[in-house]
Amino acid sequence: IAIIQVGHNGTAANVWIKNIGTTRILDIPKVDIFFGPVDNFYRVNYGGQSAPYWEYSIEGGDTAWTQATTLHVTIYPQVALSAGTYVLKVVLPNGISDETTFGVE
Repeated sequence: IAIIQVGHNGTAANVWIKNIGTTRILDIPKVDIFFGPVDNFYRVNYGGQSAPYWEYSIEGGDTAWTQATTLHVTIYPQVALSAGTYVLKVVLPNGISDETTFGVE
């Protein structure tokens, strides 16, 4: 996988992750996502009614996260994003991962 873009609207982070492997990624809700300020990040659960949680959609109308397909993840953090540096790490159920940092002004 490769995290290809991260953005935010103050209350949520939008993340696009491309499947750069050769196999379909199954059981997307079991993906681990770690997110937050560099000095205070935490694991975010999939789904939910109250923050923090994340949800996803597969770009382009695809129904499976196959090779070359992009996953759009929306993360609803514990608190609104404020100025600082944030870390995002995505770990697949098989241990494959990617991470990035990004700034919020």
